[in-house]
Order: sequence, then structure tokens, then C-alpha cells
Amino acid sequence: MYPNAGNGLKVIFASQIVAIIRAILPGILGSIANAVAMVLTLLGLKQAAMDDEGYNNAFTFTIVNLVIGFFNNGSGILSSVLSAASSILSLCILYNICNATKKLLNSAGETSLANLGAAVWFINIMCTIILVLVRFVAWIPILNILAGIAALLTLLAALVGAIMYLVFLSKSGNALS
Repeated sequence: MYPNAGNGLKVIFASQIVAIIRAILPGILGSIANAVAMVLTLLGLKQAAMDDEGYNNAFTFTIVNLVIGFFNNGSGILSSVLSAASSILSLCILYNICNATKKLLNSAGETSLANLGAAVWFINIMCTIILVLVRFVAWIPILNILAGIAALLTLLAALVGAIMYLVFLSKSGNALS
């Protein structure tokens, strides 16, 4: 089928697991885990790109996001703009991975798994839109309480989306190998 994409997705899955572990590691260990996760992501995307150009787009967006992250170490308006750009790039990365994988899965006859990729993308884009709207509503007195509740519910939905993404990467890696 698509062994490069399948194996690349397995490496991307591993990078996501390392990124989760990074969140609980203190100091230098967390920084090392972060670097390992980033290298694994880039390696996985480059390998998967041999089967579909969408992964190469995700690779490019990941590099740009790394550069932005390198320069985004302050506070103020520039930091806010860079953070927003990083969030947009993260969505672009996710879109390209999900879309390229969905395309390959459909051509391999794995329609239900391809639909999972579409659901992962939909949940993530909807959660992002809702959280952006909640940020603005949070400035309005009284509505800020509702905004807080909406943010909490949206974060729970985002957690479900993240788990679904891990399942999607794992199952897709196996299905395409």
C-alpha cells in the first residue's frame, strides 16, 4: 500500500507520545524530550512525504513553527502575534497530516478510518474557533462566567480530539504499512 506513509505515521505517533511525556518531565529532561519529539515529528513527516505531498507541506509548516517558537520568548504584542501565528500553523500541520492520510486511506479502501481523520480535523478546528470566540466574550461582564464554562467544555472536547488523533495516527500507520 503506502509503507512510507504508514511508517512515517508510526514515527509521528511516537513523537506525540514523547510530547505527552515531556509535559511531566522537569527542566532539562523536558527540554530534551521536546527536542526528541520535534526530531521524530520531522523524520516521520519526511518519510511519509515519499507517499503524499501533503506531509511535505506539514513538514514545511513545522519548520516555520519551530522558527517562530525560537523567536517567541517574550511578552507583549509581538509575543501575542507570534503565538497566534503558531496556533494557525499548528492547525495547518494537523490539516495536512489528516487530509493526506485520509486521501491515502480512501485509496486503500479504509473509508471508516479516513472518516476518523476527518472527525479529528473537525473537532480541532471547531475547538479552536470556539476558544477564540470565548477569549473575546470573556471580556464582557457577566458573560465571562459563561465564557469560562464554555472554555472548560471546549478544552474537554479538545482532549477527546487529541486522543482521537493518537488513535488515528496509530491505526493509520498500521493500515498503510
